[in-house]
Amino acid sequence: MSKKLSRVLLLQVALATGSFAFVAAPALPAMAAAVQTSAAKLLEQQAVAVLSIANTYAALPKDTRAKSATFAKALSDTIDAYQALDAAAKKKDSKALGKALPAAATALAKLGSAQDLSGIEDAKIDKDLTALNGLFRQYAQVVAPKKSGGSDKAKGENSKRIQALTAKVTEMSSKHGKDSRYSASDARLLALLAEANKANEDAAALWMVDLLLAEVFGYSSGTYEYVVAYDPTYAADYKTYWTYASQETSYFYTESYSYYEEYSWESYEETVSVEESYELSATSEEYSEYSSEIDTDSEIEASVDASYEESGLSDEIDQVDTEATSEEDSAATDEAVNSEDAGADSADAPADGGDSADAPDDGGDSADAPDDGGDSADAPDDGGDSADAPDDGGDSADSQDDGGDDSADDGGDDSSDDGADDGQ
Repeated sequence: MSKKLSRVLLLQVALATGSFAFVAAPALPAMAAAVQTSAAKLLEQQAVAVLSIANTYAALPKDTRAKSATFAKALSDTIDAYQALDAAAKKKDSKALGKALPAAATALAKLGSAQDLSGIEDAKIDKDLTALNGLFRQYAQVVAPKKSGGSDKAKGENSKRIQALTAKVTEMSSKHGKDSRYSASDARLLALLAEANKANEDAAALWMVDLLLAEVFGYSSGTYEYVVAYDPTYAADYKTYWTYASQETSYFYTESYSYYEEYSWESYEETVSVEESYELSATSEEYSEYSSEIDTDSEIEASVDASYEESGLSDEIDQVDTEATSEEDSAATDEAVNSEDAGADSADAPADGGDSADAPDDGGDSADAPDDGGDSADAPDDGGDSADAPDDGGDSADSQDDGGDDSADDGGDDSSDDGADDGQ
């Protein structure tokens, strides 16, 4: 694998003012090099990290949680995302893997955004977030689809969306002025979009473009939820951007599924070498407990959900999910309308055929022929029936919604910089 692609896989971008990593948390030194592991082991470690973070957060005194309702929501969403990823792996369901990976990327980015803005300061949470960040990068690399090349058309579509999103973030950033909280958020988004644009230059890395854009949606959602809950001053402006981002990134969720449809599970349990090892805060006893609980509705998850409800802000924050579903449905409807328009245009051909059926009218004796022509005119009806295909697209958009929710369901500045510096 080239150094360029490896750098893309690490999901890091260096800016003039610093570096940014996938999940904001203080950097944790690598323990060793050339560590032997497997995709299955990496996923298990991520599950432990997620539940360890949840357990630590649930045990925090209320007065130290700061403005963390959005963190609790993002954490619950992240647990859901890893349950879906775990289920896909256990069933060896390639399509489900293609859904769960961008959903997890979204959830982790959302969690990172919430951590940046919430003001939570806890060494164990920082440590496990850093580990989770690194482990997910490694996992994404190990399970990368073998046949991930895309067409020039796909690269062109990606480029248009990335450039449009970049313009929207730049416009939004100009309204934030010197507000350090949101200027850092804007810089993170621009960094992710720049990295996605670079990955898009390599046809073999288009699957990574989808993960990066899933992060963009997650980070955007995490920030928007925080704005809605704690800083409505920016709510109107941020909603305009977020609505656009929600519609545009839905394309990348759908595209991601196709890359993993032919994923081979033969190598999933095989030993592979990774460059870094990450230490978790969990004890050996906790590790054993957490590794067996990710696929169940544990007491830990229930505690996080209870903390979220106790915040008194769940209704406002949950409204963002409702809006996301609405925007995704709208995007699916637009796609369906376009498909129907195309179908209607092609359906004109039978109509022309119908005109030629007028000849039997002249024949008079062959008057029955128009009936046959009328019957053949049913072909456009079949075309209308085939227009149901967009409905299926709508259903797949629901799958994407699930992905978004999982992810979204389906996400401090200093911690962001630290995490990135370390990641490099």
